[in-house]
Parts: sequence; structure tokens; C-alpha cells
Amino acid sequence: MKCEKISDERREAWEERAAIIEEGCKVSRAEAERMAAEQMELTDDEIEFMRGAK
Repeated sequence: MKCEKISDERREAWEERAAIIEEGCKVSRAEAERMAAEQMELTDDEIEFMRGAK
């Protein structure tokens, strides 16, 4: 998958999941984003792209 083709819905789902993890698990935002990406099986390129798209 090319990073340019990541849907807004997928990015929003990742951000929402990261926010829930951050609050629920009391971890840093960076750790929550990593955990959310792992759960969603995102590639490193997708993660980098989404972090830059904020």
C-alpha cells in the first residue's frame, strides 16, 4: 500500500485507538500510537506517514 493512499477513515481509526490506549493504559502518546499501529498491523511507512499527517 502506498502511503498516499491511506484513507482518512484508517488514519482517524488509528488516532482514536491511540487516544483510547493512551488514556486507558496511562502510557505516552508515542507508546499509544505504537500500540495502536501494532494492533492495526500498520507498516512502518504507514505509521511515519500518519504521524506526519497530524
